[in-house]
Amino acid sequence: MLSDILSRLERIENRIDEMVYPPESFIKPEFIKRVRESQSDIAEGKGKTYKSMDDFIRAISE
Repeated sequence: MLSDILSRLERIENRIDEMVYPPESFIKPEFIKRVRESQSDIAEGKGKTYKSMDDFIRAISE
């Protein structure tokens, strides 16, 4: 009985995760490519980063 409960909880958790975070296969490949390129640019020091979301919003509001 306990293993059945754990199995059901695991399925529920997976369904919740899918609702919040869609599987990568659902995201367009072009978008994934752009995100990965941006991450590598930032790692190489080519991108601009902000200390907080407030700093980012302030910068784009100016």
